Amino acid sequence: MNIPEDLISRIRSGKCIVFVGHQLSEFAGLPSWPEMLFQMWDWLEKHSGPLSDRKELENLIPDGMVTAVSRTQKLFPKRLFNECMAEIYDRHNLEPTEIHELIAEIPFAFALTTNYDTLLESTYSHIQGTPPPCYTYHNASDTLGLISKNQFFILKLLGTIDQIDTIIFGQERFADSLRRFDYSEFLQYILTSMTILFIGCNPSDPDQIMFLGEIYRNIIPTVAEKHYTFVSDEERSNLHKQWSADRSINNYLQIITYKHTDSNYEQIQQFLTGLPERLTESQEAKVDGKVVITKSIENQGNLEDDEFQTRATVQKVEQIERERATTFRKESQLLLMMFDELANSTDEQRRGYLLQNFLNQTFTLYEIPVMNSFTRNEGGEQIDGAFKLEGWHYIVECRWRKKLSDIRDLDGLYGQIGRSGKQTMGLFLSINGWSDNVPPLLKQNPDKTIFLMDGYDLRTVLDGQIDLRDFLLVKIAKLNLKAEPYYGVMQYMKEYQG
Repeated sequence: MNIPEDLISRIRSGKCIVFVGHQLSEFAGLPSWPEMLFQMWDWLEKHSGPLSDRKELENLIPDGMVTAVSRTQKLFPKRLFNECMAEIYDRHNLEPTEIHELIAEIPFAFALTTNYDTLLESTYSHIQGTPPPCYTYHNASDTLGLISKNQFFILKLLGTIDQIDTIIFGQERFADSLRRFDYSEFLQYILTSMTILFIGCNPSDPDQIMFLGEIYRNIIPTVAEKHYTFVSDEERSNLHKQWSADRSINNYLQIITYKHTDSNYEQIQQFLTGLPERLTESQEAKVDGKVVITKSIENQGNLEDDEFQTRATVQKVEQIERERATTFRKESQLLLMMFDELANSTDEQRRGYLLQNFLNQTFTLYEIPVMNSFTRNEGGEQIDGAFKLEGWHYIVECRWRKKLSDIRDLDGLYGQIGRSGKQTMGLFLSINGWSDNVPPLLKQNPDKTIFLMDGYDLRTVLDGQIDLRDFLLVKIAKLNLKAEPYYGVMQYMKEYQG
């Protein structure tokens, strides 16, 4: 099997995620979906008596698997369902497969799985030495900050057996989970910004039908990234027939075919084994300060060859610039999603805690150097954050409270600036604004060292309407030249954007 060049490029750029399906759990010793259903029916009959519609349920396999799963879920009271699943997944001797280990050696951005077991987590813990953070649909939005900082994690799309109440079993519950605004927005970001490599995913398994069907029918936009999945040559024709009416899946899911006689996934193991080598094949060269991936040229004595290489290099730089612009736009959209998610949060303490980190991520996106929280003066003073712009240092104080900030909230920032060097100023960010007397009182202060920013300013930046660096420089100029501590985004857009 050939490894697609686009897949290599996406992994190298940190824009590829792995989706681990149920077949890998089967190889490790867990039951297949049909086997699981039979075990659940046996368990229920053992504990609650014969099932009157068992024959009807059995006849749904294999063509009506999704219906069989949904009907089975409805047979179980919550307590009995939890007990049954705990018994099925009680496999103390369960070991990850070789494919699990190969996956953990590849630098995927993060991992998705519809599997309830903890095989993937234990594999990464063994390979990397520390367990990766794991999330479910309940707290999927908490991963947005990890994505923006390129930190690996695992998202259990249908829940996890070690938090058994999170398990989604049946299409109705999965569809309900997608109605959560933050979860739907998160999955939409993944599908439109990242490339997914599906491994161990049987297209006839109910978890795959639920995921692909619900995702692509309900939240896929008109433009999406290309995704890849392994399918046997025997399954491929059936797959195209199954999805013939769903053009969105056919358009965005590229099939990598392996021989159906390869029951042990040896071809896929060879594919995954070859990926790390392919990732290191290309050499990096600097062109006008930009990183360009090129192949070495042995003979450069011919002028035509030089001209050809020059044109190829220029085209590559232009391609990289386009990719950078696309990446910038998508990361800005991710930060906007994070901001809106925080704005809708009822946990004020968490919201305030995350604001400084969120602001740092926004500044980093605009390539403005930031300093995270640090202490100074022998540990006697805590600085929550700072950034550097045009040779000056700016200490940042953030507030996200219902109550408007008053002038006393700025006293600490004034003190920190006063104990700093001469080329130090301050930014006071209050998402919900400040009382009317704050700007006049700041203007009366002989030391014009603090300028103000509110939530509307910040959201307009994230929405892509203005450039953060340009906006900050104008704010600072208005403070220094006109003694205006607050110059809002509406004034800026009217004056500088017509």
